[in-house]
Amino acid sequence: MLLGLSLVSSQEQFEVHKFCFTAFILFASLYMCITTYLFNSHYSGYNVRSSPLGHLGVQNEVKSYHYKELILKVNAVILILMVLFYWLHNSSCRPYMYTLFALTEYSVVLLNMSFHMCAYLDFYGVCVEVPSITSLKHNTTESRRDIERELLIEKEIV
Repeated sequence: MLLGLSLVSSQEQFEVHKFCFTAFILFASLYMCITTYLFNSHYSGYNVRSSPLGHLGVQNEVKSYHYKELILKVNAVILILMVLFYWLHNSSCRPYMYTLFALTEYSVVLLNMSFHMCAYLDFYGVCVEVPSITSLKHNTTESRRDIERELLIEKEIV
């Protein structure tokens, strides 16, 4: 939907632009609500033993949850204001309403980005590596050799 917003301006095809923005707002808000609910629910309780970083990991998870919760609440208020400004602009064309609508529109996008930036705290200390196919083949043969060596050493000891 953001790609559609970037490619189609509201002056070229207003209906397509409006659809893309409305769908983006709905799906982004739904995603924020579901993520915050699941993050706080009994499905993903904070557990020092399950966190790879122990207490530091749990602290980051709690901090991330509080940021997400705050962003969700601010987003809800700004969405209400955005709809109000849009309605006032279209119904009575009051001065500065479209400017306020545009400010709230950009605020919603920035809040969405902020919500996703909480992933820094969610994955703090986690290293993600994406290997290439050649390195996978190389690592597989090396790991097989290592396992074979370990088995031979165990047999010699026994």
